[in-house]
Amino acid sequence: MEIRNVVLVDGARSAFARGGRGKLTATRLDEVGATVLRALLDRNPRVPERLIADVGIGNVAGRSEFSYLGNVQRIAGLPLEVCSFHSNRQCGSSMETLHRITTAIMIGQIDCGVAMGIERMGRALGGGAGETRITKMSEKIKQLNEVQRAPAFDHDDYFSVPFPDYILNSPWLQSMVQTAQNVAEVYGLSRADLDEFAAESHARTDAAYANGIYQAEVIPLGSRSRCSTTKRIGSKTSAGPA
Repeated sequence: MEIRNVVLVDGARSAFARGGRGKLTATRLDEVGATVLRALLDRNPRVPERLIADVGIGNVAGRSEFSYLGNVQRIAGLPLEVCSFHSNRQCGSSMETLHRITTAIMIGQIDCGVAMGIERMGRALGGGAGETRITKMSEKIKQLNEVQRAPAFDHDDYFSVPFPDYILNSPWLQSMVQTAQNVAEVYGLSRADLDEFAAESHARTDAAYANGIYQAEVIPLGSRSRCSTTKRIGSKTSAGPA
């Protein structure tokens, strides 16, 4: 089998805001995805829409917005014969989607595809209300055996420090806040070090927006709030993230 080269034509993303109570909390994920996809195709007219064989979407908790395949490309106006698939690899879902599209092109299964990642943090994540013994997350997954508790056989190839027992014995599912605390403790990162790094990162981001570096990358969105007023988020004249 001859492995083909894959060409990345273009990339774009939507504006983003705080999770849970941000400016986009009342915005549907499928409509956001369709807005970005439509803008991406409109600025690349040399890629015919009929050439797209698959639109892959990485998502963990879209729920009703992604109960059916094909919502995004249908709303974006693509032909009905364009297929779709969803990937759920938790925090690596969009990466998994990109790998699947790339592999399909490399082996000749398809000639053109779109890889997307869409997620909402802070709303519709977790078990939710109305759980029963049948539908709730099983308590058995919290019980680790010795094989699951032990570090991976190639741990030293990827990590420069060992993990202490209190982390190895901790619950496998933890919040991002606790995960960040674990990293800081394992690698000996002080609050002052992290604050300094964060301040510099935010300053660089603000300067990048001011210089128009993200102008072509960020697709503006129309945000509908709970009181049904519409606002434009992430316009070309925006000085920073929403």
